[in-house]
Amino acid sequence: MTAAGWLTGDRSLRFVRDGFLVIPQVIEQAQVAAAASTARRAWTARGCAAGWGSIRPDPHDASVLGNLLLGGDTTQLIAEFLPAGYRASPQLAVTVGPTAQPIRPHLDGPLDGHGSGVPAIFSLLVGVLLTDQEDADDGNLWVWQGSHLLAAEFFRIHGPSALTTAQRYPDVRLEGCAPAQIRGSAGDVVVASYLLGHAAGGSTAGTWRATAYFRLRTHGLASRWQRSILDPFAEFSPLIVQAAAETADRKPPDEVERASGY
Repeated sequence: MTAAGWLTGDRSLRFVRDGFLVIPQVIEQAQVAAAASTARRAWTARGCAAGWGSIRPDPHDASVLGNLLLGGDTTQLIAEFLPAGYRASPQLAVTVGPTAQPIRPHLDGPLDGHGSGVPAIFSLLVGVLLTDQEDADDGNLWVWQGSHLLAAEFFRIHGPSALTTAQRYPDVRLEGCAPAQIRGSAGDVVVASYLLGHAAGGSTAGTWRATAYFRLRTHGLASRWQRSILDPFAEFSPLIVQAAAETADRKPPDEVERASGY
């Protein structure tokens, strides 16, 4: 990290445009090793078979994983995205052996599952690679670049309540949002917009891959969730808001028309 912070150069502009960033070597390797050990033990304890699995950690494991967010570098990184306080919900994603490739993206947790009709959205997705994922088709996370902008436009047209009836992802054309596989090394951090379409990637190898994800919800988000899906940068810091304004100013008219077509 430079003295100026993490969002230097064109990183803020790339986050606005693509909806995600991969930032190398944020987490110390000792913390990564402890979290990876926790992930492997949790996977084994649940008797999970080969394939892809998502694990909600128990309170002890959640505490171990939560340490990944407590280092000085990680704390500053998150603060550059989210100016307000937040609550983090951890999740483990593990891939073992060959698995199928994704077809379409999804949004995480659009409903809370308790019948209240309040979507369980969040402000920022933070992923910590616990194993090297440097090759393609090796259980990598897939992201649809720029899909967060199309999703926000969809909700501006159809209203925030459309989130509660969306199947896996809003019914938008994704032809211009090329899927990309996240590649990186253990200790790298992925940050992504809530609205970014993503999916667990398939694997053609037999290796064990793990990533710790954290859904960060800023305080009071449940009372303003409608605004946060109409404006994909409403929850973010002035650095991101300024980059969004600069990007909007530069966007050609035909690109605006393409992004608005459904």
